[in-house]
Amino acid sequence: MKLKHLPGLFLLSVLLWFTGCYSNPSAVETTNINETTGYANLNVVLSPETVGSIRAATTAYTVKIVVLVANPGNTTTPYYKLVKEIEINTTAGSAEASFGAVPAKPIVVQVVLNNASISGNRMFHAATDLKANETKTVTPVTAGSGSATDLIARVALEFFNNPTLMGGATDTLTQIIETAAATQTDFGTILNSAVQSVNPSGIVLLAKDTVPTSIKIGDTVKTAGEIFNGATVWTETPQNFLVRNIIRQGLNGASLVHWAHARENDSVVTKINTATFARSSFCRNFGALTHFVMLKDGSIIAAGFNNKKNAPVIFRWDGNSDASTYSDIGSSNTNLKWSNYFSELGTDLSGYSIETLITDYETLVYLILKKADNTRVEYRINLDTGVKVMVPGSVEEGLQLVTAYYPKLRAILENNNLPDTRRVSQFMAYIADDFTSIAGIANMKSDLESVTLRRFQKYRIIEYRLNLVNIKSLSGTSIEVETEMYIVVQNNTTNAKIYVEKTPNPKIIWKRYGTSWKIFSGLPYTAEELGSTI
Repeated sequence: MKLKHLPGLFLLSVLLWFTGCYSNPSAVETTNINETTGYANLNVVLSPETVGSIRAATTAYTVKIVVLVANPGNTTTPYYKLVKEIEINTTAGSAEASFGAVPAKPIVVQVVLNNASISGNRMFHAATDLKANETKTVTPVTAGSGSATDLIARVALEFFNNPTLMGGATDTLTQIIETAAATQTDFGTILNSAVQSVNPSGIVLLAKDTVPTSIKIGDTVKTAGEIFNGATVWTETPQNFLVRNIIRQGLNGASLVHWAHARENDSVVTKINTATFARSSFCRNFGALTHFVMLKDGSIIAAGFNNKKNAPVIFRWDGNSDASTYSDIGSSNTNLKWSNYFSELGTDLSGYSIETLITDYETLVYLILKKADNTRVEYRINLDTGVKVMVPGSVEEGLQLVTAYYPKLRAILENNNLPDTRRVSQFMAYIADDFTSIAGIANMKSDLESVTLRRFQKYRIIEYRLNLVNIKSLSGTSIEVETEMYIVVQNNTTNAKIYVEKTPNPKIIWKRYGTSWKIFSGLPYTAEELGSTI
């Protein structure tokens, strides 16, 4: 059957936290899929323990649910997906999303929390094989947690995002991965075991040799000295590099192997031609690498710690040429698609390590840095550019949004061509419902609205200078903006002009409400507060 017919076949229903709403699927990718195995019903459930630990910016937040459905044997379209985003209320204790008439295939379920987190974690996932006519309940776990469910889902995603691997997979893919995970706890080991079990066409299997400085490529053994022959890595002798793990088996003529120096733990990733057994290129990092993710185009995201920068590092390398992170050779990056050393956190980040590295394989990298005192810093990084993406509802995003609001506010206040009621309505959209006056009187939004309307009706605004002088965060939910305020108005009856300059500059407090930021206090608006007769 063709997937484009599926919207008429499956029913999406969501049982929310007792209150809330849901919408139609926000995205359903269409392609051809030869469905011969029947259909199943799927329930996606966040456990009460998970829901009870959620920390949200407000009582409502959104959850994005993605169901990836495998297309085993198809190297052109390895999977298709169903995407749904719903608004949730935090007051109750469970959540369930139900999908009907899902093809009986291996699936990966991804759940992303927006404007909420659990210990800094916003992404959860799980994988399973659906059977015909069954109703299957899946409970996603924290992505990157290292649990068996997490590891199985991560390995499954490697198959989903590698057409060659999916080309050799079957409808029991998750079962194969579970078998490998039953006796192993290392992601790379489980992945390699599953790849060997699937044994896709054209694969060349790599394995560690009994000698730690050698790698087995098929039936051929190559030493570190042979692999690194002619390469200027650092001053270390190449023969001393140990095989740490196999990042990518020999697929489509190439493999990736992670090496580390026996003494310094400095890391090198080599791309090896599995036909000639020769090194094609390498990428070095002056320090240990701990996390790797293979991408669809054959490039990798790697992360760890860079000793020269004394900071965690994450980078993307396409494998097409020799590359390096910051090091003592040249003291700069070379031939990396992008890199990040998190310099905004400070110059000495020796107390930080990378706890979690997960990607949706399409747009974002989810990264959590852990400090020695167990505090965590969350990042969302654009997969293609490496640019940091603001976390919805974060104070960092708030600083950016509030800065952009000021010229918009000024334009609204100076627009005499708008009807008075409409101009007031646009202005009040930036004011919190619990707006507090400078005198400390709460819930004065309606009074501010009335005063502003009367002022617009009585005066024509000639100039309303509302300039951001300084901005800083006070907490995770509030921002202080020192604001220059200078007003020139003209009386509609007498044509007399009035000039108002508020000194010292008022400090306006913006607060977070959900994913929006609004003025909570510090805004002078009465004639007394402005020191004027207007």
